[in-house]
Amino acid sequence: MRDPRHSVKLLLAVAVALSVSAHLLSRLLEVWIPVLRQSLSLSLIVELAILTALLGPVIALFRPAIRHVIRWFDAERELEDSKLRFETLFARSGIGVFMVGLDGRILRANDDFQTMTGYSERELRDMGHAELLHPDDRTRHERYYQDFLKGRIDRFTLEARYVLKSGRTLWSRMHAAMHRDAAGRPQFAVCITEDVTERRKAEQHLRQTAKIIENTEEGVVVTDADGRIQFVNPAFTAITGYAGDEVLGQTPRILKSDHHPPEFYRSLWQQLIATGRWEGEIWNRRKSGEVYPQWLTISSILDDQGGVAQYVSVFHDISEQKQREALITHQAFHDALTGLPNRVLFTDRLTLALAHSQRLGRSMAVLFVDIDRFKVVNDTLGHLVGDRLLQEAARRLQRCVRGEDTVARMGGDEFTVILQEVDESGARRIASRILEELATPISIDGQELHTAASIGISMAPADGQSAETLMKHADIALYKAKDGGRNQFFFFSSEHNGRYVSDLNLERDLRRAVERGEFEIHFQPRVNLASGRIGSAEVLVRWRHPERGLIGPGDFIPLAEETRLILPISQWVLRAACTQAVAWRTAGYPALRLAVNICACHFHKPGLPEQLAALLQETGLPPDQLELEITETVAMCDLEASVKLLEALQAQGIHLSMDDFGTGYSSLGSLSRLPVQSLKLHRSFVENVEWDPERARILRLVIVLAHTLGVKVVAEGVETIRQVDLLRDYRCDEVQGFLFSRALPADDFREAFLTHPDRLVAWPVVELSTRPSDDVPPVA
Repeated sequence: MRDPRHSVKLLLAVAVALSVSAHLLSRLLEVWIPVLRQSLSLSLIVELAILTALLGPVIALFRPAIRHVIRWFDAERELEDSKLRFETLFARSGIGVFMVGLDGRILRANDDFQTMTGYSERELRDMGHAELLHPDDRTRHERYYQDFLKGRIDRFTLEARYVLKSGRTLWSRMHAAMHRDAAGRPQFAVCITEDVTERRKAEQHLRQTAKIIENTEEGVVVTDADGRIQFVNPAFTAITGYAGDEVLGQTPRILKSDHHPPEFYRSLWQQLIATGRWEGEIWNRRKSGEVYPQWLTISSILDDQGGVAQYVSVFHDISEQKQREALITHQAFHDALTGLPNRVLFTDRLTLALAHSQRLGRSMAVLFVDIDRFKVVNDTLGHLVGDRLLQEAARRLQRCVRGEDTVARMGGDEFTVILQEVDESGARRIASRILEELATPISIDGQELHTAASIGISMAPADGQSAETLMKHADIALYKAKDGGRNQFFFFSSEHNGRYVSDLNLERDLRRAVERGEFEIHFQPRVNLASGRIGSAEVLVRWRHPERGLIGPGDFIPLAEETRLILPISQWVLRAACTQAVAWRTAGYPALRLAVNICACHFHKPGLPEQLAALLQETGLPPDQLELEITETVAMCDLEASVKLLEALQAQGIHLSMDDFGTGYSSLGSLSRLPVQSLKLHRSFVENVEWDPERARILRLVIVLAHTLGVKVVAEGVETIRQVDLLRDYRCDEVQGFLFSRALPADDFREAFLTHPDRLVAWPVVELSTRPSDDVPPVA
């Protein structure tokens, strides 16, 4: 190895020869000393420094040459640093980096790209970059990619699918740049790529969401945190009438209807702030000024810091739904023929009127009005004339009372009136006016009808302080008026209270009947309109009184309900029905599902599901052969509790039916929440339906809506072949009524429908022409 001192002396000689300045020589030494310091001693380095200072003035003439040497050393050092930085970036960038030659083959690939594709660097070097691309993407980008490799373009960005070694596909976004030499010739491409699969999925989801929002029938509104509208969809415009540019930047107050009090909006905001969501019915205003109901859901959208960034509101117009519910509700609380409140609504209003009267210390009156000789008119001139007579009577009754009073139709030719804040003399004046109005001849289709009325009146608080008592006493007074010769009114008096005493005796006998088991069950068949066969029957209770003989339910069930004796009667009927059904099965007769009506106190008695399960196990009756009929009034009394109870019964396999639909408080909307399989229409839906197009339209609508909810429909009170034809046309599922059979004792029912299989094909057992006139339809 050459002596370092020799190299230094040679360097100094060159410096002297080239007349390098002291400054430039110092720069030159900065380059060389790090190289030589491993072999130079400190004394030699000092020597060199002193020598440089002494020779400075001499060697200044060769400054340009030595500057070129120094620049070359600097460039070499910069190149090494650049290479180091590139290698660091290549290896540790955190994203896929690879180099591609001009032939398209991969030259190098970092660890991230290897991890992304599943291939090792050796495997990648043996394949072209195009081989990684999905065939569809390879074809689509081929020309553009070839132009890049041929140096026609310097850089480009490509989004395409990679087919990984595992066979899985991912979306990648690649940025490529061409590296050229000093002469501008392309050498190789450096490519940076990242997995954008999740971003593509998110974008696709956003596109789908945007398409859904654009095409949904529900209005969508997006506001900022201050409530300024940022976005509305086309459905918003269709519903409200406002175009997007009319509301952007506005607040939703532009839709406010003033239908709700301030407390409503305060409650809305309190819930929205507390839970981030509010949902409910709200009334807003369209651009036209029309106020309408909508179902609105508002949700808070939070930013990364947890603060509210936006509010999203989704709504739909529920005007038609409200109209349908209003129609069903009106039908449930109003008489279909006259439009007057029915018994249910009358009872409710009477209860409110009594509370009002007691609060003010004022008297009030209840009138029972019966149209005299109406049955004669109805039977001789027909139902249409009879209906128009009742409608005219309703109009005249309404003309006789004040706006705060109530006129209702209880059924048939019986009307009731509530007179608020009136004394006996005031009630007498109005009763006289009613008699005068109803005595005026009525002209229908050119025929002049002469009618009259009988009226019974009870006063509160003198004659009672409950709705039931006042109605009972007014009814007693009405019968006294009829007994007195009709076309008159009577006030209730204890002297006329013989019927009340009779009720007390009946109550005593009823309690004894419960103890002695004087009841029996009868069966009325239900006909499947699709097959014409009898597949089920309703169980109806009768009282075999030791002195009065067989008593129908209409004469004792109301009293049993009032005295709470209905519960043991209901329990007895249920056990007797299960026992009889099993007896028929054991005897080899065809299986029938028996429908038993459950009273309110029995339905809501704790432990009903467990009691029924024990009864079915004890008697051996399969659960699907027992049907429980619950009236809609009972079910709607406590909807949430009813839903849970019905679900528990349904889980046992028991068939559930809502009885007397149309006489209570429910709607088909609330019916959708109740897990029932059948809907039993009250006989008022069928009565005269063959003669009344409006009633027929309502009947058909109810059947269609019930089927929409997946509920079968049973119609009771069928008495004519024409009614059967209509109900069959309307796709009613089952019917029952006197057209086929009255309720029969067990032995008669067995003989009529079970003994001979061919008789299972239903046909009227009792013709209307031979049906006893005093045999009324069962009511329980």
